[in-house]
Amino acid sequence: MYKKLTIIAFALIMVVPAYAQQTYAEAKRAFKREYREAHRYDPVSHSFSLQYSRQPFFARNNFNGYTLKQLSNSSENKSNSLSYVYGDNLGSTKSIGTFLLEYNMIFSSGRAFSCDLGAAFFSRDRFSGIDGKQLQSKKGAVIYVVPKYKYFYLTRKNIRMYGDIGLGAGLYFGFASRLRPAFQFNPLGMEIGNDKIFGTFGIGFGSLFTGGTVGIGYKL
Repeated sequence: MYKKLTIIAFALIMVVPAYAQQTYAEAKRAFKREYREAHRYDPVSHSFSLQYSRQPFFARNNFNGYTLKQLSNSSENKSNSLSYVYGDNLGSTKSIGTFLLEYNMIFSSGRAFSCDLGAAFFSRDRFSGIDGKQLQSKKGAVIYVVPKYKYFYLTRKNIRMYGDIGLGAGLYFGFASRLRPAFQFNPLGMEIGNDKIFGTFGIGFGSLFTGGTVGIGYKL
């Protein structure tokens, strides 16, 4: 009798570790499977922001308001006549600034895929070299699409700081060439606000703007 009980107890003692080991292995496999599934894509959040900058630097410097052919003809006429002395003058380039619509796909790790859709508008007047009257006004515009890599290096409840860099293209209207590469580097950006609505401020250098930008955003 005691011998049978001893054998049964011994069998139970052997089965429990085996069962525990099997359960642990199954749990480990299940955990790995769930982990892979959960991290197949990092949990993400999405946000949009509308921003404005007063300094569309590169486009402002490259905009003349007139085609190269017009400028060439004007230069030729000036050199062959008195219009070289009394030729028309071009005024300074004016711009209402750059408007930016930014989309962010923010991963839980702090990384983000971002894309800027920007638009900037320009104008430049031509004045008579004789009496200084305005003769003509030319207008131009640029539309930018710049995908960016963004990284949030400080995340708090009501404030987030980040940097981003992007490379894209600009479609130019009223310029000598139509399509040009565009880049933007913003070493310091800041979002201040709650989980839904926030204000934005950034400092950067590139095709979209050089200097600062301000705006407002909404997190989905």
